[in-house]
Amino acid sequence: KGSSYRQWVAAVQEYGRNNTNEQDYWDNILNDYDNDNSLIKLVNSEVPAIYTGFELNQEQTRLLLQEGNRAYNTEINDLLLTALGYALAGITNNNINYIVLEGHGREEIDDSLDTTRTVGWFTTMYPVRLEVTKDIGGSLKNIKESLRLVLNKGIGYGVVIGYKIGLPKISFNYLGQFNQAEQSKDQEAWYITGEHSGVSVHTANQDYNILNINGLVIDGCLQFSISSKLDQDTSNILRDYFKEQLTKIIDHTISQTRCYLTTSDVNNIINQEYLDRI
Repeated sequence: KGSSYRQWVAAVQEYGRNNTNEQDYWDNILNDYDNDNSLIKLVNSEVPAIYTGFELNQEQTRLLLQEGNRAYNTEINDLLLTALGYALAGITNNNINYIVLEGHGREEIDDSLDTTRTVGWFTTMYPVRLEVTKDIGGSLKNIKESLRLVLNKGIGYGVVIGYKIGLPKISFNYLGQFNQAEQSKDQEAWYITGEHSGVSVHTANQDYNILNINGLVIDGCLQFSISSKLDQDTSNILRDYFKEQLTKIIDHTISQTRCYLTTSDVNNIINQEYLDRI
């Protein structure tokens, strides 16, 4: 028998009691957050949510997942969120935008816990500040470093701060790769489809988000679905911007002939300005 959900909840609560110092970090993240005023102005409250999305082909996806990380020693979310930062800047006319990043929540906060016999996501949700500039490389490094500063992948936000205060109304979640595993000839073939299968949240439940953005890789292709309360034209523009910026980031990263360090790569013993000079 593994650990129970009750034990997990108790461990998370204990984490909150032992890490009250995170309060200052989270307060600083939301220091200049304006409740998405620039985005709220674009909401079309007279129509139900609009569903849209896009897909990268297999070669683009391969380059993004296998080659795109080399230039700046990045993880996939660094690349995806930089592209999203540019896309949001395109519709809000602000270079700084805020999102809620959602994660699986299975962080190693207590060595005595064994959650291997549990199934599914525990889920973390926490705010992230996305700031971009005209320099793609600089934006990638900036967002990479801001994500590296997140403590224990955000598990403390809910227990230290809580969800009673207003969070950004843009939710982002990259679910990972769902490629079909190889099967023997005597096994019945199955696969995950990217087809829209209906409303994912019951209409009786209130969704306070303006944008819900979810991505995953199926059959070697990165797919993003976007649920939007913006009007159809703005939703399509955001979708197109996001895909266009992902393509630009792929082209930029694979064209670099060397790699570039950031402060987290050297344990923060050298600042970024000095690293850039050397």
